[in-house]
Amino acid sequence: MEKHIETIDNTQYGGALFELLTYKLDYTNAEDKKMIPDLINEMIEKTNNEFVINIEIKNIISNDFSRDYLEPAGNYDCYEDSNGWELDWWNHFIWNGERVEVHGCAWYGTVLLFLDDE
Repeated sequence: MEKHIETIDNTQYGGALFELLTYKLDYTNAEDKKMIPDLINEMIEKTNNEFVINIEIKNIISNDFSRDYLEPAGNYDCYEDSNGWELDWWNHFIWNGERVEVHGCAWYGTVLLFLDDE
């Protein structure tokens, strides 16, 4: 697992200044894979207007993510919507009462998790 932190300045667009922490995991690494539930919990507990946590997972097959996280949450399709030929897809699942957004890219074998901002 890698951690990447950066400051995002959206003040010029009427937004806020915030810190973004991205956990970068490799789904083929057993230790990284075991950390995902704890990192989702941390993302839910610590994300606020000034500090945001995202989870980026690489080397993952979209259907594996769907089987492991979306289906147990009641979403049986890998994606709610997609852009077709580019193989990007998006969905969500509910984790401990919070809506977690999922953006995947089947072409590159990546999935990004973040909290719904609504």
